[in-house]
Amino acid sequence: HSFYQLTLQGAKVIPADIIAPTTTHNPIHHAKHHRILLSDLFAHPEALAFGKTEEKVKKELELGVSDAFVKCEVFAGNRTNTSIMLPLQLGESLSFLSAAQLPV
Repeated sequence: HSFYQLTLQGAKVIPADIIAPTTTHNPIHHAKHHRILLSDLFAHPEALAFGKTEEKVKKELELGVSDAFVKCEVFAGNRTNTSIMLPLQLGESLSFLSAAQLPV
């Protein structure tokens, strides 16, 4: 929740790197939980890029929702982000990402 507030609703633009493995280490229930997490990974860059207007929030929510709640769901877009997909989350993958971020 605090990550959401910081990146989407914060006063400053904070670049975000969103990293996820394409394969789960725990394929419980045909990796259903992992697929849900990946769908969230794909939704965040879109939200960061385009934001959400008051009209869109009202369309998504049921009628009768208070205006205060609608205002909490509105946020601007045009926020920098990068999505990185790894084949499997291993120590080597994370080490590679860390090394790639070092200044030259």
